[in-house]
Amino acid sequence: GTFVTLVEGDGIIISSPTGSTGYSLSCGGPIVSPSVPCILLTPIAPASLSFRPVMISELSRVEVFLPEGARTGEATVLVDGRDMGIMGWPGLRQPCKTRASD
Repeated sequence: GTFVTLVEGDGIIISSPTGSTGYSLSCGGPIVSPSVPCILLTPIAPASLSFRPVMISELSRVEVFLPEGARTGEATVLVDGRDMGIMGWPGLRQPCKTRASD
């Protein structure tokens, strides 16, 4: 994969046009027709205004890592409001990976 950006903030919402749309919308994400084949990346309370919600191809693979130097050594992974576990600094735990078909 190719590194795209470092998101500094309270978190990131990764969603499809039909899944987690309400969460994305409440954080400033777009309204997207369910027929659009995409993945939405919406920051939660970003520390910089330069990172805005992004729509990418549903064929893309998204990997989320907790960078070394983050305020804490771990982050909670929630999927549709369900706790799916803890993600830690690189080397401690596997990154969180997703595709629209997953």
